[in-house]
Amino acid sequence: IETLSVSARPYYLPREFSHVLVTTVYIPPSAKTTQATEILSKHISDLNSISPDTLHIINGDFNHVPRALAGFKLYQPVTCQTRNNKTLDLCFTSSEEAYHCTQLAPLGKSDHYLVLLRPRYTPLARREPPVKKTVLAWTADAWETLRASLECTHWSVFVNSTQDMSELADTIAFPNKRDNDIKSIHKEVRATIRQGKESYRRKIEKYFKNNDMRKVWQGMNLMVGCEGKKGNNSVEGDEGYANDLNKFYARFDCHDFVQEREECKSALLESFLHDRERIVIDTSEVRKAMLALKPNKAPGPDGVKPSVLKKCATERYNV
Repeated sequence: IETLSVSARPYYLPREFSHVLVTTVYIPPSAKTTQATEILSKHISDLNSISPDTLHIINGDFNHVPRALAGFKLYQPVTCQTRNNKTLDLCFTSSEEAYHCTQLAPLGKSDHYLVLLRPRYTPLARREPPVKKTVLAWTADAWETLRASLECTHWSVFVNSTQDMSELADTIAFPNKRDNDIKSIHKEVRATIRQGKESYRRKIEKYFKNNDMRKVWQGMNLMVGCEGKKGNNSVEGDEGYANDLNKFYARFDCHDFVQEREECKSALLESFLHDRERIVIDTSEVRKAMLALKPNKAPGPDGVKPSVLKKCATERYNV
């Protein structure tokens, strides 16, 4: 068989298509049905794998193999007869409502009728109703109001009202013998994991419905933990080399380091208890850290966005 594929990017193209891929096919009458179907199917499958989001148009003379592309999700807009009482010249598209077919007179002395395909595709932006979304936008006046509110706040009222730091801070760790709190956290984590798995399952099913096989295989490989081909990490060596490695890594097993370990532990503990009161945090370092935050990052456990901390660093660094 003969095939020719051309990739094009028109000036105007609906946003749901990355580009247009046009394939012309000619199957001679002497071609075998099985071999012609196999060759054409492999060619179209390779093109779909390379460009899954393209508008694929396949036309040509299929002769006695009209169902050569029956295994693909393609649509046939040619509904009229193209030669005598048979439909030999076919056109397949990846969009269901791409063209409207009209039969015309033959060109010159040709024994095939001309077929006019008039576009009738409606872009996705016109088919779906507009969606209204509310986005919180911080204006310059809003930032100035927030800074003024933080600047005139008397933080000493909160600090001097208690003698325990625990009353002014939230704990993110649980001490021993509080199994109920740990169980509740584990329950929330398991519920969140189940929601994430369900969301990812719907995402993979959406790729199946859209016939996006590349994204499907990427998602399946991620789910099963299948990675790409790894290099050969084998190490050349004989039995003597292996014995040398064992002797090197087991060199500490021939001596008991209990006394040295206890001395090192005592020295570290004494140094920690002696120097723990010397930890001082400078307000300039806090301000520098707040100004270095990236505004587009996700908020922390307290729900405060990094953009707010960065914009209000001058008013909040000394709190």
